Amino acid sequence: MNKLWKRIDTLLANQAPEVFESLQPPASLDLIRQTEKELNLTFPDELVDAYLAHNGQPRWHEVVFVPGFFADQYGMAWLGLRDMAREVQKWKGASENILSTMTPSEIAETFPGDIGTMLRKDIWNPHRIPIAKDSTGVNLFVDLMPGSAGTRGQIVFDDGDGDYLDEQVIAPSLNDYLLTFISHLEHGRLTYDAVTGTWINNRTGEPVLDWRSFK
Repeated sequence: MNKLWKRIDTLLANQAPEVFESLQPPASLDLIRQTEKELNLTFPDELVDAYLAHNGQPRWHEVVFVPGFFADQYGMAWLGLRDMAREVQKWKGASENILSTMTPSEIAETFPGDIGTMLRKDIWNPHRIPIAKDSTGVNLFVDLMPGSAGTRGQIVFDDGDGDYLDEQVIAPSLNDYLLTFISHLEHGRLTYDAVTGTWINNRTGEPVLDWRSFK
């Protein structure tokens, strides 16, 4: 386990033991490579490190790991590798169903791909890896094929309603996202409320729905 994940584990064990106890044991490197092969992708090192620390949380676990970003108040659970693969198949199948109803010209006009922004305008980008999900279908992705203004490995929020305009880049990388989480814990900005299952902004006393609420 690398230093980043040792910090996360120590903070969670001390400040949010319910969350720490919900994290699954490490994934094996063999399972990680198997998942990469199934998705036809190579995970960035920081994602490999994450799953070598913990294989996410049990499916639909009521204890959330990371505060949601424009998610419902219960936040998002960290997907295990098997749930990750299932989520990819779900998005792929839904996209194929939609595309089957469109003409080639409609597809080219509606989903032109790279439009010079941080995010590509695709119905489904197979180079996005789902890493977290809430009960309403909101996802966080590691984006390995960003738009020309984006960064490979950026973290993308998608509210699951199929509207490209609702997608947002919320961190330049997974480690940046996790370091923000660590910083909020280390500086006493976050408290986990085990009764309601929510992360609380200690300044406002309100559930955390958006990292920007700390700025």
